[in-house]
Amino acid sequence: ILYTNSLEEDLKRRDFTINTICMDKDGNIIDLLNGKEDITKREINTVGDSQTKFTEDSLRILRAVRFAAQLDFRLSDDVKDSILKTKFLLRNLSMERKKEELTKIFTSMHVNYGIKLLLELELDEELELDNLKNLTKYDDLMSIWTLLNVDDIYPFTKNEKEMMNDIREALEVNNLDPKSLYKYGLYVNSVAGAIKGLDKKEITYKYDKLPIKDRNEINITGEDIMTVLNIEPGKQIKEILDDIEECIIMGNLENKTDSIIEYIVNKYISTLN
Repeated sequence: ILYTNSLEEDLKRRDFTINTICMDKDGNIIDLLNGKEDITKREINTVGDSQTKFTEDSLRILRAVRFAAQLDFRLSDDVKDSILKTKFLLRNLSMERKKEELTKIFTSMHVNYGIKLLLELELDEELELDNLKNLTKYDDLMSIWTLLNVDDIYPFTKNEKEMMNDIREALEVNNLDPKSLYKYGLYVNSVAGAIKGLDKKEITYKYDKLPIKDRNEINITGEDIMTVLNIEPGKQIKEILDDIEECIIMGNLENKTDSIIEYIVNKYISTLN
């Protein structure tokens, strides 16, 4: 990079005309490359030759789609044509940079338009997003990445991968069932439910009605169980706690210490003697 004192020369290095508008210290707008005109037209144009710009840095291809999705602007015919000619260069771009731009597209105000552009410009193949054309219902960023099923291609954190796996599992169960709501939590069930067309309000209502939302909320401990049943530590304690947990979740047992003690005495005391 060679630094210059010429504002115009500096602006010519930018990617899109809408990013070349400046303001001086007195608040005066400086528009040397007709950025305001493109904003008025709601159109994305490159600074100079589009094919050259995309060849210099293929990330600009995704930035063009991202700006269009965020601003609800159209891509000029020249930009579209140049993207089709240079899109193969995306193969050489790091997965980290691609994921960053895609995330911005998937969280943009006009995400449907962004996805439409990616498909129209045939970028799904270059980006290894084989399932992009199959996306119909999706709720938020995690639901999109989950449905795209690119965990082994794009870089995700351990927590993100676990979340996506949970959503996939939750897609296979009834998201209004107390067991599912308890196991996967509100967010995962809401995302899975939205993909399946379920009402979020109903899922939230059912979740809020759960008597407990975490095992720690059960009003008895493993030590209490050992004392009541006069038994030693072992896997049986976990099995009894699992049983109590399910009974409470399903509404078959009140989460009160006395009620739980009565339940385990009646069910287990005879089997232990």
